[in-house]
Amino acid sequence: MQTVYFARKIADARTACELLANAGIDAHIADKELWEVAGQRPEADMIRVLVDNRKLDKARRALCEWASGHDIGHAAGRSYT
Repeated sequence: MQTVYFARKIADARTACELLANAGIDAHIADKELWEVAGQRPEADMIRVLVDNRKLDKARRALCEWASGHDIGHAAGRSYT
């Protein structure tokens, strides 16, 4: 599994997972149970969205296409690996 997206909020991570699922890509939130309990954490603690290594390029393209149509401050640069 590889990190394809870093989110600041669990809701953003869930949105990324849903977007990827709609593109036919299984995605998982790393340590999801802990983030569900913790909620929003300081910026240094980013929530990682993971995909299978073989789907990494396809997942990146799907997220970049989505981000280009939305005004989300953390989508550019550091949010994608």
